[in-house]
Amino acid sequence: MNSRFSASVFFAGISRNAFLCRGILVLVLGLLIALKPLVTLELISMLLGWIFTAAGIWAVFSGAFNDRQRFFWVFYGLIMILGGMFMIFQPFKVVFLIAWFIALWFIAGGVAGIWNTAQMSVEGRYKILPVISGLVGLFIGFLFLIWPLTSVAGMFWIAGLILIIRGAMLIAFSRLLPGESGPEGPQNS
Repeated sequence: MNSRFSASVFFAGISRNAFLCRGILVLVLGLLIALKPLVTLELISMLLGWIFTAAGIWAVFSGAFNDRQRFFWVFYGLIMILGGMFMIFQPFKVVFLIAWFIALWFIAGGVAGIWNTAQMSVEGRYKILPVISGLVGLFIGFLFLIWPLTSVAGMFWIAGLILIIRGAMLIAFSRLLPGESGPEGPQNS
């Protein structure tokens, strides 16, 4: 078997071709995510839905054939199947739900940060940055609450942009490595 196409060489190899292939893969993935963040959200939700549905079916069958905790595993599997089906057929409602959980997390963190800062017994100048941090958390939380789909799509757009930069860096780095002289990679002269 040609070792150039093995998984260990592709994913962890230190060679010009390995970095070039990884760079192209990451760059293309970043472009797809950055150019179509809503499609990416829908596909991820549906993919997770299929995974949850399959895991739920497995839990129901294993619970049906198991003598211990039969009711728990069948119930747990049915809940996973229902959740998975919801993710498959209503992906954007799942995205809204996730966005609102993110919003509550940021809002709670912002309130807790401001509250803890108010309780600190230090000079006022040491309280400025924690208060600003809490206010930024509140602002981001309210953005996720008011515009949930746009906010999550914006997160994916930023992630896609980061992947594009990372892919370009991997491609550039592949050009800096010396050429290959065998399947193991470059040899020191």
